[in-house]
Amino acid sequence: MGEFQSRGTARRDVNGLCVRPTLAEEPWGAIPFAALLFDRAQLDLADLPQQIEWADFAGLLGWLREKTHRHGKRWRSTELVFQATGAQPSPRPCSSQLTQKFGELYGL
Repeated sequence: MGEFQSRGTARRDVNGLCVRPTLAEEPWGAIPFAALLFDRAQLDLADLPQQIEWADFAGLLGWLREKTHRHGKRWRSTELVFQATGAQPSPRPCSSQLTQKFGELYGL
């Protein structure tokens, strides 16, 4: 089998099976993508923190379905996050969320 494609949507593994790139194979992994999506969801869903506090995830699920799930494998994960948020993926949102959450606790 040939070399893996660097920007392709699918590739063949050593056994010849067709494999799609995953978020874990992206430059920063999946967590910063989730943080960027969550930041955008908070902007679009003003009462999202209250919904989460009340274990009501219907609004967030609806947002994720509209912005990401319905697109399936149309785009690579970096492009999907860009289409959903309007921002290029970076570790910055994840870093700021972690600092906000743990900064006071650990004196960061």
